[in-house]
Amino acid sequence: MAVTTWNTHEPLVPEFAAAWERMLAQAPHAHYAMRLDLLGWDAQHGRHARAVVLDDPRVLLVLRETTGGWTSGWPWRPQMVSADGQARGVEDLTAIEQQRVLEQIVRLTGGARSTSYLLQPVDDGLAYPCAATYLSPLDASEDEMQGRFDGNRKRSIKRALKEGFQVVEATSFEHFRGFAELQCEAQRRRGLQPAPLPVQVEQMGESWREWELPWMRLLVAVRDGKVQAGSGFGFAPGGTIDYRANASTPDARKLGVNMLLAWEAMRGGRAHGEHWINWGGSTEFKRHLGGVRVPVWCRLDGGVVWALPNRMAVSWRRMRPQLAGMWHFVRKRIPNA
Repeated sequence: MAVTTWNTHEPLVPEFAAAWERMLAQAPHAHYAMRLDLLGWDAQHGRHARAVVLDDPRVLLVLRETTGGWTSGWPWRPQMVSADGQARGVEDLTAIEQQRVLEQIVRLTGGARSTSYLLQPVDDGLAYPCAATYLSPLDASEDEMQGRFDGNRKRSIKRALKEGFQVVEATSFEHFRGFAELQCEAQRRRGLQPAPLPVQVEQMGESWREWELPWMRLLVAVRDGKVQAGSGFGFAPGGTIDYRANASTPDARKLGVNMLLAWEAMRGGRAHGEHWINWGGSTEFKRHLGGVRVPVWCRLDGGVVWALPNRMAVSWRRMRPQLAGMWHFVRKRIPNA
């Protein structure tokens, strides 16, 4: 198997960049966190990684440096994707392909501890189910995509439009700051105290100007000239959109504006040629967006020195739901337990 890499501690070689971009365009499950411009941005801010091209199977892989080891992906966002240009299901890699990639991770990390987030289950004592997400395909007509919603979701979209909300892609400081103020208000409603927003931000990509970065897309719902809701996404052209942030006024939420934002994100992604939208979790709201629920597995690996600690960590993680259930049972039957 041929393997080529870019370590972001070093300059990006044009030949590697060309090969990566060519394969990224053939990877429907590729997402914003695998873009070379984002990896370069992260490196400038002290967050380094390795971008890896494998030729058999044709896979793109990102390994990010962590304290004492490496990680590939985050919960809800694996960062190993097939780049063979073929249509794939929600799990993308097959179990066999995934296993071959995991073997390469061990070789590439030289026995250091590593964590990989996966969409295929692994039953080798080194993995545990850690999360779940919903993936919605954008491979159909608008009528067919909206047909995947139930009646309540369709009515929410119509209600929000009837109430005068208009969804636009954010392009101005007023849009960006308006959304940031909604996020602060949402934190206060949860009993948190957000940091004060700066009146001005000089650097693109910092604070409320983060949505200007080329891998970001912020949709805002405007009524009477004011931003009353918004949803932020990351995206890879021709790949996947990732749901990243949302905030709204209580009134806008009650009138169905968040559903309208979700629908406009799907319409926009389809128009841009993207193949999937990853809703970044499995909440009740996301369950009704016409997607498929996919469990996410966390797999630990490393050299011989990590074998026992990893198995102990996985066993503990697998036991936690059972222990929580037992504790709930005890509390219901023993006063003051």
